[in-house]
Amino acid sequence: MGYIGVTRILSIAGKEGWTPDVHSAVALLQRFTQQMPPLLVTPAAQHIGAARLVEMNAYLDGLLAQTADLDLL
Repeated sequence: MGYIGVTRILSIAGKEGWTPDVHSAVALLQRFTQQMPPLLVTPAAQHIGAARLVEMNAYLDGLLAQTADLDLL
């Protein structure tokens, strides 16, 4: 999660079968924003995860806005 998590997933787009292109990598990241927070059990993980979720959503929102929902990539 967070900026580093997004960067890691985007950096392997096209190199791994489960992220064959940027569109699928972004779709995976969008799923992560829903799937990962409930998996954080400890209060410390929940606190860190909440901040990283904000970062992740901001990054994805900006990416989608600046690329016309990825049409310009």
